[in-house]
Amino acid sequence: MAVDFWNVAAFIADVVAFMFTGIASEPYYVWWNMPLIGLAFVAVLIARYISIGSVLVPVQVHRTNSEILANVTCLAGIRGAVSAALALSLPEFPFKNTIVAITFGAVLFSLVQT
Repeated sequence: MAVDFWNVAAFIADVVAFMFTGIASEPYYVWWNMPLIGLAFVAVLIARYISIGSVLVPVQVHRTNSEILANVTCLAGIRGAVSAALALSLPEFPFKNTIVAITFGAVLFSLVQT
């Protein structure tokens, strides 16, 4: 039951952060930065694989409790909420629109990939 709550909480956080990022990003910047968005998406996949693997392998060695594994995997499901919030909270400077657009694209690809 706790896993269901965290799945819903992660989904709501993703949706809210993604909506705000989508509203703040301009389509021109998203289209213009497609190569960087692709590179960011690949980097996110590699980082996610390394970080989750480094947590799950020690847990599997010491415990076989599936609830612990489910909680760790659920926390990894918060794909774009933190990055979107960080991108939107940046102060105004010349590259803010580019960073928001790349974040928007990488989170979009991450959500579609699932």
